[in-house]
Amino acid sequence: MVEEESKALSYGHIQDIINSISDLRLQAIIATQYSLAARAGELIQYQHENGITTQGLLKSNIEKRNGLLICTIPNFKNAKQPFKKPYITKAEPFLYNPFKKWLQVCQEQVFDIKIRRYHKLVSTILPEGYASHSLRHSRATHLAEQFKFNAYEIKQFLGHASLDTSSIYVQQDLSRTANKIKKGVEE
Repeated sequence: MVEEESKALSYGHIQDIINSISDLRLQAIIATQYSLAARAGELIQYQHENGITTQGLLKSNIEKRNGLLICTIPNFKNAKQPFKKPYITKAEPFLYNPFKKWLQVCQEQVFDIKIRRYHKLVSTILPEGYASHSLRHSRATHLAEQFKFNAYEIKQFLGHASLDTSSIYVQQDLSRTANKIKKGVEE
């Protein structure tokens, strides 16, 4: 099995990749995975260990709140407790437009595709050495660097249990922010 790399692509490079894809579904999948910093299985069909098949992201799970589109996505650790993520801001229309176009032609399930097939499709779109998980890593990095998310916000956005895990996904040094948060909690 080939190990997936978690390198970050630049914000402009992601934008160029999404804009260059002619297949509406693939364009929407990549825009959605990047914007949600989602794992591939959070977007598409996946199976829990007990053998129960669970549907991926459904279009009914997207709602608008205070000018932001919020998406409810499955939680791998507990499928009965999904968590919500900010989806797209007005500052990022290149992410919203492909998704909106795809919603007009899709059925109830937004992305009906198997994970292996998805990984194969993404590998043909992304530069060599990058995998679908690189989209998650890139989004977390961009949220920290461009949108000034702190370590705690990155942790919440990615759905991680600890700040240490979240710092892996961002290239900038978040240890100072993490220490400030820990000190604030202890005081």
